[in-house]
Amino acid sequence: MVQSTIVPDGFKTKASTLKTTAETQSKSELGTTNLTDLKSGNIPETGLGAKARQLAQKAQALYGVANAIVEAATTDTALKPLKDTAGALKNAAGTSGGLTSLFKAANQLAKQAARNGGDATEQANEVIRAFETVEKLYDLLMAKAGEHGLTNHPNVINVVKAYYEVKNTYYQMIITYRIQKKAEAFHTAASKLQTDAKGAGPDKPKLKALHTAASLQIQQLVAAAEALKGEADKLNGANEATIVTNYLAVAGDYGKLEKIPAFTEAQGERQVQNVKEKFEALKKSYVNVLRLRVQVLATKAQALYDKADELSSDRELKTQATALANEAMGTSDGNQGLKEKATKLVEAINGTDAVDANEKADDVIEAFDTLATKYKELAKQDKYQQLLKSALNKIKQNPSTPLQGAEENVKNVDTAYNNLKEVYKSILNFTKINHYSKQMDSKAQSTTSPTTAQEFKDKLDAFGNVYNSIPGDIKSIFQSDFESIKNVVYGAQLEKIQL
Repeated sequence: MVQSTIVPDGFKTKASTLKTTAETQSKSELGTTNLTDLKSGNIPETGLGAKARQLAQKAQALYGVANAIVEAATTDTALKPLKDTAGALKNAAGTSGGLTSLFKAANQLAKQAARNGGDATEQANEVIRAFETVEKLYDLLMAKAGEHGLTNHPNVINVVKAYYEVKNTYYQMIITYRIQKKAEAFHTAASKLQTDAKGAGPDKPKLKALHTAASLQIQQLVAAAEALKGEADKLNGANEATIVTNYLAVAGDYGKLEKIPAFTEAQGERQVQNVKEKFEALKKSYVNVLRLRVQVLATKAQALYDKADELSSDRELKTQATALANEAMGTSDGNQGLKEKATKLVEAINGTDAVDANEKADDVIEAFDTLATKYKELAKQDKYQQLLKSALNKIKQNPSTPLQGAEENVKNVDTAYNNLKEVYKSILNFTKINHYSKQMDSKAQSTTSPTTAQEFKDKLDAFGNVYNSIPGDIKSIFQSDFESIKNVVYGAQLEKIQL
């Protein structure tokens, strides 16, 4: 019989509650993007109307929880600092906001989509504008909540949950159209900077200095932005792989420009500020689209395979390098690697089967975990560590020093793995939480002995690793239940459970 003093009655309930919350948010994160864009002539695809109605419903739910803060603030003095911002968020999201609210804009887009063939430019633009207003007010509300120690207040957590339902749904629709609009605005801003910097006179010394120092980089940035805009202009006819490649080219060129001191020194110039603002807007239109990010994950898995395969020619590292390559790419006998599983997740997200998307997401998570284990096995080899240390020292002393042979191969594998890991860490936040919470809940319900208690602790640790890597506002959704469970495990010494 399990000692109830060691396992409090609410322990298993909290594990189940955490799992249920994660499941709800994960379903939203993995929502379909099937036919939810605009096509030639800015005519809605057949799935856009339903997605827009869903967005309207989510916006109205956000209205409700924001309004709950407003109402509670009349009696709860702790919430009073949030009242005005919550009120503004409420109006921006729901029915009280009238014609300018996200609820209204999404419904108007849904109505236009139902007209079968009407140009939806105006309605799509209004949805974009309305969401960006909601986003700004949410950020302001969370900043105020942070200032006043209210990020874990139940009313604030309800807003976080509702906001992410809105955000996830928004980024599952008008994907290419939104990128096209943001790429167009960025291209215009970059072109304006190029023209004005080139023609800058003595009265604009910082712009003139920027032209002298970075005219080539600005030229390359303008060209990259034009290529992205050109592909996105095709709307539903655009090649998504090309969209991804072209965006990454823009981001790379912008990053190079940012590192030039003259660009930093010219930050006060209107043209530079505009470029920075328009790039951030473009970046959001890309990084928040799960379908595109998972495509990049597949590409990074291919890159890791290529580098690990090259390293497998080293006799001492062959076994571990080959195992890593196989986890990235799969094997000829049918075992799928991370690349194929990520590709299948993209297909599932762009399909209509929610269960399939959830299963494919679990496959990706498990594949990455296995791949990470194989990388660690390679990275702990003495020769790998020696070669990597030598390569990093050479680069530190002289970044232009060419690396050769196994030293170069090891550095390439290290870079490829970290590039892959960086993408993986930034996506599927709710779905990873859901994946590990299911495992944790399963072990919690069967914890009856020291052995099963230790198994639960292992799952709790795996959950904690993901929990610690997610954004703070998402973390707040799960913090209370997670902390309660940890208190049982580490405070009551769960491993000492007796039969």
